[in-house]
Amino acid sequence: MTKDIAQSVNASIDVSEEAAVQFLHQVLSLIDKTNGDSVQVDQFLRINVDTLADKALLTALPIAFETCLSNQLFGSRQKWAWALVVFGLRISEFPLGDRADNLEAAIAAYERALDVYTRNDFPQNWATTQNNLGNAYKNRIRGDRADNLEAAIAAYERALAVRTRNDFPQDWAMTQNNLGNAYQNRICGDRAENLEAAIATYELALQVLTRDDFPQKWASTQNNLGTAYISRIRGDRAENLEAAIAACEMALEVYTHDFPQDWAIIQNNLGTALVKRFQESREVEELDAAITTLQTAQTAAVQGTDSYVFIHYTLGIALDYRYSLHQNPADLEEAITAYTHAAETTPWESDRTEYQQKAGDSQYQLGVALTEAGQWYNGLAQLEASLATYRQGSNRLARADALQQMARTHYLMSNFDKARLYFRDALRIYLAENNTKGKATCRFGLGRLLLRLNFIEDAIAELDRACTLFRELKDEARLAEIEQVYELARKVRERQPL
Repeated sequence: MTKDIAQSVNASIDVSEEAAVQFLHQVLSLIDKTNGDSVQVDQFLRINVDTLADKALLTALPIAFETCLSNQLFGSRQKWAWALVVFGLRISEFPLGDRADNLEAAIAAYERALDVYTRNDFPQNWATTQNNLGNAYKNRIRGDRADNLEAAIAAYERALAVRTRNDFPQDWAMTQNNLGNAYQNRICGDRAENLEAAIATYELALQVLTRDDFPQKWASTQNNLGTAYISRIRGDRAENLEAAIAACEMALEVYTHDFPQDWAIIQNNLGTALVKRFQESREVEELDAAITTLQTAQTAAVQGTDSYVFIHYTLGIALDYRYSLHQNPADLEEAITAYTHAAETTPWESDRTEYQQKAGDSQYQLGVALTEAGQWYNGLAQLEASLATYRQGSNRLARADALQQMARTHYLMSNFDKARLYFRDALRIYLAENNTKGKATCRFGLGRLLLRLNFIEDAIAELDRACTLFRELKDEARLAEIEQVYELARKVRERQPL
């Protein structure tokens, strides 16, 4: 790379339109000069990652594209369009900077290139760009997820109008594979039908992408087929999972440790299938095998990638299941770490909220377990952590549960003022959410606490309310428990002087 390119753009807090034009001028020139060499283009992007990450650059891209064209930087509009497509591909796969911004830049580049690459004049280039545009929309973070996937499907279908099996069999198969990925993640339409469409497209792709001729593409498609069978709604559940496991195992015959990232992705899918099979069989060996598979996959997963996120999330689920079987707090501790890693590294806001919720659930379970084991201070620390996690999301009932459990723990520790405060806070949420079970258990806890503080009339009033609520729930066991405390309160009141 030349010295002037390496020193191209001085990063600043405010990237002007002029700087954006200069940046695009240099990167597109580099693509033209090096025939799109990915190593040199990626090196240039790394050198200029600060400029690339500046939000002002994204807003200036349309002007920059137009200016580069009008300045006749390239010998023809066709070469300019080709450079844009290469730029879109490199920036969409670039691991640094803001991934959401990178994908927006790729989409802008592809759509601008399509002004030149029309179907009539450049059908193959048009189809390739449509396929790439579909990939960018499929992975897009900004905008509505459902709309993005519909845009991806439409782009793939446009590409397939030119990329037919007879004329371009390999391109046809790869676009079929991409279309299958979009259908597998599709939000609109019937979920069962979308998964059937995904499976059908993968099987079409495998007719061309054979193991002998295209081993790596065959393995990737087998892996995608496996993920579709994991989620499949139609057909026999056990048979679907066996098909998923078989597909993943076939993919691993090609993607060995020599391909660490791909290997980790497939190991994650295999682990997911084993977790699902455990849910059906309840065989502990299945769960242990899943956890071992996922923990092994962690060693190869690269932080910031989708596989890294999914491996940690799936591992958290598996560890939660194992805790429910063996009640080993260490499983919950590992689950919390796994969910937290997933939440911290996912680019999807909705997924981040889900992973945080799961981390909070495991923190809550661990807090309860430690409290019940007599480790009150450690248990309280985990409950406080769960409350902090829940406050980042919108699950108010989870917050109330954490507050109520904190109140119980403070009660055991004889911190009665704090216990009363947390019971009241929890009860306010349960009342607002009209959660009968929460109200019942909270009023029972308050009743016992007030009795302990010798507020007899207040205690009896809370226990009366708790009895009414547990009768609504038809919870005879809790009613019997309350009756014992209620009887004690009445006896205490009878002994008190008027």
